[in-house]
Amino acid sequence: MTATGSASGPVEFTDAEGRTQSLDAAWEADEPWPPGSPVRVRRLRLAARWAGVDADGATGLLQKRVVPSTARNVDWAPYDALDREISIGLHLVRGCAAAGRPYPAELSRLVGYDVDAEEPFVLYLPYRGQPVSRFVGRLLLREQRVFETGVFKALGLLAAMGVTHRAIGPDTVLWDKETLQVQAVDFSSAVLSGTKHVQAVRAAWLHEQDAASSDPRVDVWSAGALAFYSATGRRLGPGDDPVAEPALQSSRLAAQLSRILSPSIEKRPTAAAVLHSIGYPDPWPEPNRTATAADELFAEGGRRFDVRFPPAGDRLSGIGTGAGIGNGTGATVPGKPVVTAPAAKRPRHWWSRREGS
Repeated sequence: MTATGSASGPVEFTDAEGRTQSLDAAWEADEPWPPGSPVRVRRLRLAARWAGVDADGATGLLQKRVVPSTARNVDWAPYDALDREISIGLHLVRGCAAAGRPYPAELSRLVGYDVDAEEPFVLYLPYRGQPVSRFVGRLLLREQRVFETGVFKALGLLAAMGVTHRAIGPDTVLWDKETLQVQAVDFSSAVLSGTKHVQAVRAAWLHEQDAASSDPRVDVWSAGALAFYSATGRRLGPGDDPVAEPALQSSRLAAQLSRILSPSIEKRPTAAAVLHSIGYPDPWPEPNRTATAADELFAEGGRRFDVRFPPAGDRLSGIGTGAGIGNGTGATVPGKPVVTAPAAKRPRHWWSRREGS
């Protein structure tokens, strides 16, 4: 449980390996969020360095939580979104561990979660950078090129682990001006690539034909639209010709833009193919290693999580098992176990506590 309503206190959560952790922390004020949203984000300062996920010791964490609504009818959507963040976050963390690779800085890293708290939450290492929307039209040529490469590197890493983000945009892609690094955050709309019958999303930076697709190339279109926006300062419109846009003539993506922004998913390149076209190596080539006892422990932990908390709606498969460590196409590596979550709705312990009140 978090110390709700207090400025400091212990925070208890389950980490990615299924262990219970308790850390003393001081809470900062909630960050600005859209009016009426039940989602809150705040930072916490740890009383002592914690080496649980960072060898140098983390001094702070970021918490995203859902505040209960006072309305008569409960809106399930924020809780389902939190489910996806936890499920995808675990999938990425455990997938990296199972492959014997360090967690990439280009992706926000889940630290832990508590779905039974009065205000269920997920914890992350602090994000790196600020939303790229704050830098639109102000990136130097070198920065623009590094930014574009960084976005597709993040997408290449996600695709290699079998994840489709589905909400790539100026507020979910961060830019660190000091280190010139990109970080993709917010997996509340993400699904495993290739998942069938996913719930449609109407994200502002998603092509309208991609709303119900889990193909990782939906993110490629979003990244192309984001590159256009970051360079020109305006959103891509029906009358725009990105190939002829003066601000993009020096872009490394110039030769690929017509395919990247194709309305047809089948005609778009993968993120790995885009990187290859600009001379950047595969961000995560298929690992060549055999499963170890540690891999099996991760897989078993994932299976237990899926049985206890089957994701609602889109039936994520392979969450937390190490499945989806792939070849850049969204396919899973042969021989990796894949677990399909039951179709039943996930038990909502925090809802049942307040229903009828």
